[in-house]
Amino acid sequence: MLEPKGVNPMSESSSLDPERILHAARSWIWEHTIGLYMRRKEGNPVMVGSGVLLKVADVGFVLSAGHVLKEMNGAEFLFGSMSAGGRLISTTEHLEIRVTTDERTYDLGVVALPDVVASKLIEQKKRFLRITDLDLVREPLDGFYSVAGYPQVTNSPDYQVKEISAEIFYYGTCLDHGTITDSTPGVTIALYLREEKLTRVSEEKGERESVRMPILKGISGGGIWRLYADNDNDRIDSWKPTWIRLSGIEHGVLKRSIKGTLVGYAIGFIAQNFRSLENSIRLYMPE
Repeated sequence: MLEPKGVNPMSESSSLDPERILHAARSWIWEHTIGLYMRRKEGNPVMVGSGVLLKVADVGFVLSAGHVLKEMNGAEFLFGSMSAGGRLISTTEHLEIRVTTDERTYDLGVVALPDVVASKLIEQKKRFLRITDLDLVREPLDGFYSVAGYPQVTNSPDYQVKEISAEIFYYGTCLDHGTITDSTPGVTIALYLREEKLTRVSEEKGERESVRMPILKGISGGGIWRLYADNDNDRIDSWKPTWIRLSGIEHGVLKRSIKGTLVGYAIGFIAQNFRSLENSIRLYMPE
């Protein structure tokens, strides 16, 4: 598990302990975040990105970045639960995959999961979000956020034992209001990225060591999560993981920012492409 060495509060006057909340939220976020792999003919699995699990009505989806899903074109699609001892999940069933065409602005993709794949992910300790777990706003709320995904450099398969020693990149920060110049209102969400060392936490032994931030290729398609908003300050002592909301899907790491697409746009994209779910989705969408 890779975490920032230190987390700044949302404001200088805040008496909150965001690092404590970041640590408490990581298991919940991990349960909803998977790795995405592909395999070309006669080749080994290669990691290409991350994804977030969502269920709309009775249909399971993976939300990810469009460029990640496009990279898999023509290859076998494999799903990684990233659980200890877990193996990649494949399927012979047809996958319904939809991606946005404007990669620079939206860069979003969704995969409708066959029931057998969803069941295997649940068996390997993964869970699906519901629409009520999403931050369906047109502009992100100021608050404390995290981004989570699986860097390729720390999540390559062991081809001898056919297992993955998974390690998630998990980073706490706040909204970036000024660095990104090509943001689109109602679509873009951006987080401030500090260049610093991280702490590697051993899940088995609880040991911590300082490491350099890894190359982040592979976290694309991971979630951008709001842990709490500024207006939660007066009740923060009662914080629990049920406060967490998925705010966006990450698709780019810039010099000082992490960029993504607001999850409300992702839900609208599902409604447009899976018409049988449109009425269920409209019940939750803001006016």
